[in-house]
Amino acid sequence: MVVGKLKGARDRKRREVERGEQHGRRAATGRAKVEGRQNYAERCPEVVTLARELRRQKGRRPLSLRKVSAELAAKGFLATSGKPYGAGAVARMIG
Repeated sequence: MVVGKLKGARDRKRREVERGEQHGRRAATGRAKVEGRQNYAERCPEVVTLARELRRQKGRRPLSLRKVSAELAAKGFLATSGKPYGAGAVARMIG
């Protein structure tokens, strides 16, 4: 019974977001996202864009994930803890 109620609520919210009746997030597929944690692209798209640009060096080898992290920190983009992003977080951003 509870499972049915929760599914109904998720479906209802998804329909409302897709119709534009309510604010909500959209997943990369374009569908309304009504549950789950926000990914880096949803939380801070400018950091993801910059990380991809830094990693993709034209005519040269790509920067290492740790160097990308250091560059992001130098430009003032830090994790929520106030520390530079880890290599794993940068890898997930670039995805």
